[in-house]
Amino acid sequence: MANTFREPAPQATVLAPVTHFNTVPYIRGAVVSLLSQTYPNIRVAVMNDGGSDAPWGELDDIVDPRLSRFQMSRNVGPYFMNHVAAMANPWPYMTIQDSDDWSEPDRISELMNVLNRTELSVVSSATITHIVDNSTEVAKWSRNRRSDGVEDLSDRVTRSPREAAFNGARHQALFKTQFIREMGGYYAGSKVEYDTFIMCIAQLIGELDYCKTPLYHRRIRGESLTKSEGTGMTSNYRAQTRRTLIRYFEEAKRRRLAEDPHIRGYIASSVRDSVSEAEHAQISECTRVMHKALSHAGGRRIVQL
Repeated sequence: MANTFREPAPQATVLAPVTHFNTVPYIRGAVVSLLSQTYPNIRVAVMNDGGSDAPWGELDDIVDPRLSRFQMSRNVGPYFMNHVAAMANPWPYMTIQDSDDWSEPDRISELMNVLNRTELSVVSSATITHIVDNSTEVAKWSRNRRSDGVEDLSDRVTRSPREAAFNGARHQALFKTQFIREMGGYYAGSKVEYDTFIMCIAQLIGELDYCKTPLYHRRIRGESLTKSEGTGMTSNYRAQTRRTLIRYFEEAKRRRLAEDPHIRGYIASSVRDSVSEAEHAQISECTRVMHKALSHAGGRRIVQL
């Protein structure tokens, strides 16, 4: 894949948070794919989300000042962790990388080119899916997958606000950090569905672009959040979360069609109100610690959040 990236400004650093929870066989590949990006200014933050199998042994021999390591005392979920990273991020961009996936070497360069050209806030790309568990239940999650493994969702980006709908979306995108903050962050009090919400909102308000080049490899596993008893696709927990986020989305759509100038404020307040006071306090403390750590070069030290 040709790299046509224009030399970035020195301050255009991208933070890539990687939330690990019991994905030891895959974490090293995820991290190495980020540290091997052709984009020159990247910081990787591996966050162990209270998992029983910490990833640190798999990463111990990686000595790179661009890699920082964080440890949560209990499991809070990937959206909580991505939210903390977004709030703590001292740089203007952030990309999402799941701990069992990996990126093409030019992923960040290509996505940054799109953002620079369009001046929008979010850009996603086509994905190559790899189904680890070939059961019918897992395979149906990738119904948009072509025979060559590519999942192309570009048709959803071109929908008008009136056609916009709350349906599955991939958050493995490049974001402007300020956009995430303006939307109230990356967490609405639940461990599921927020990726669909934030990407559908970005499309609804005209801040999402799409690169049809497959730049991201998504591994579909049977033991993921979408299959577990408590958070799976048929769980009450997921259904309740989805109903809440659909309600927020439909109200945002109504306001968008009415050309309400305060639509972003509505989205942000709805998201923040979904988070408990206790969680807000924990987020604030974790953000303080992470921001301080990210202001220095990374290393082998594991920072407790």
